Amino acid sequence: QAGHYELNRYLKYKCKNKWFNQVFLICLGNFFNEYIVSIAVLLLFYEKGRLVYTRRLKRTMCLYFVLIYLSLFLFKDSSLLICIFFYAFIIIIHCISVCIEKIIMSIYVKSAKKIIKGVRVVGITGSYGKTSSKNILYDLIGDYLNVIKTPKSFNNRVGIVKSIRENVSSDCELFICEYGVDKKGGMDKLLDVVKPNIALITDIGKQHISTFKTIDNIINEKCKILDCPVCVLNNDNKYLKEKVRTLNNKVITYGIYSESNIMAKNVIVENTGSSFDLYIDNIFINHLNISLLGEHNIMNVLGAIGVYLALGLDVYKIKDMCLNIKPIEHRLELKYINGIQIIDDSFNSNEIGFKKAIDILSLMSDERWLITPGVIEQGRDNGFVNYELGKYCVEKIDFVILVSNNSFGLKRGLLDNGFDDKKILFFNNFIECWEYLKTIETDNKIFLIENDLPSIYLK
Repeated sequence: QAGHYELNRYLKYKCKNKWFNQVFLICLGNFFNEYIVSIAVLLLFYEKGRLVYTRRLKRTMCLYFVLIYLSLFLFKDSSLLICIFFYAFIIIIHCISVCIEKIIMSIYVKSAKKIIKGVRVVGITGSYGKTSSKNILYDLIGDYLNVIKTPKSFNNRVGIVKSIRENVSSDCELFICEYGVDKKGGMDKLLDVVKPNIALITDIGKQHISTFKTIDNIINEKCKILDCPVCVLNNDNKYLKEKVRTLNNKVITYGIYSESNIMAKNVIVENTGSSFDLYIDNIFINHLNISLLGEHNIMNVLGAIGVYLALGLDVYKIKDMCLNIKPIEHRLELKYINGIQIIDDSFNSNEIGFKKAIDILSLMSDERWLITPGVIEQGRDNGFVNYELGKYCVEKIDFVILVSNNSFGLKRGLLDNGFDDKKILFFNNFIECWEYLKTIETDNKIFLIENDLPSIYLK
């Protein structure tokens, strides 16, 4: 799912023709001796776990064996033809499979549309904070309504359709749907499945700039979700602040620094949670406490409150409902593993989130360790962005453990700005890093894990 089933994402040098890329990749794989391929596959499954026989795999295997036995029957006297067809079958099967999967997906989409018809939908998108805002909103309104949300980070077309078909029932009153797009045209495919009644855009930045190419493409794609009755927008984001002026539908704005419908003031961010005073137009609610770390999580709470108000729920119960908000797994989650104190921000990372996590780490009284591969998907700016992050860390951390070659830009940023070379360690992957932590004294130390780099990016 990480590659959206697009094989051309794994090619370093790409032709513009998507089909050519996929056929080239398949032919390249079949160029090698099948025994070498078999060994490589076995090693892959040994590392990643057992082979799961999904319906997609079963269909592919059936097609393969049917064609193989058909060729043996038709060309039993010609070993050369059998050999040629053996390799051609891989490409034929791929083409047939693509057609079959499209037909199956269209059936699933029609089914999902039928299930979701008549259910109110909250759509959440943005460059950052989508999943956190979704979980916060779910905790905030779960006592009021029968709410279903897309699980984990299921935010592409396959994930949304699967979530609707498997989770939405006839008594569902509200569906919270996370919309994730990383290239032009992506939002159209998601809106074709389900359109929201209320849209929340959490933030807009340069995440996925390598596939979007320009910030304008990101803004235009994300804002397609705003074609709905009510929009909730982050007024502290400069791009969304400009967008507010162009909208004719009902808009609820929120922020900390910009004058908005919903505002947090007197913000206090500590190493165990956060608190703030809430202003909703002319309504004042003092001293809301949340168990989440960081100012950006306060912004996520404000966005969720915006949806809460758009749903017409009791504004005076917000303070009590905020007590239901739980820490979010792998997103600045404070926990202990084998006696090691960890701030787990490993799910994903971007330039803004990285800096905010470092700010939280800097509040800690213990010795502050950063474990990171840096950030990814920054296109040509990847080295520069990581360099600037290294520069940002110099005065805020005590030690750093760098993971993978992607972190070299961050290392240069640290060293060029006076960070002690002896306080920088390097490991090829997180497994090696974790084994090292088991060998050192970890008392009075706190470790921030910032971005667990997906294996497909390791070179």
